[in-house]
Amino acid sequence: EEVTHIPDSQRHRTLCRRLVVWWGGRGMFANLLNAVKRRDRFTLEELRRLNDVVARTTTVTTANRDALVETFREIAELMIWGDQNEPSFFDAFVEMRTLTHFSRFINQQARHRAGHR
Repeated sequence: EEVTHIPDSQRHRTLCRRLVVWWGGRGMFANLLNAVKRRDRFTLEELRRLNDVVARTTTVTTANRDALVETFREIAELMIWGDQNEPSFFDAFVEMRTLTHFSRFINQQARHRAGHR
């Protein structure tokens, strides 16, 4: 059933949505793509890169809060993987003082909340 009054770009988006649903939803595609991306994610270089992100971040704002939470989530994921597969991850975590950065943000949030009471 060809509908001629719908622009090609809209028809293309509709077709893509139908394919995504047919293939099991967005989750399936995301999981497949993430599996490829994550294959070389579990490296000390990635842990250092994430640590650099939190080290350079001085304060939590509404603009960076979600990104910072995601960065700490990724660090936690790397640490869990490292605990099970590569003990040197913990050594790097300690050397980079990542826990200090985490503590700094937790204390900042606690001071912020105390100020609004």
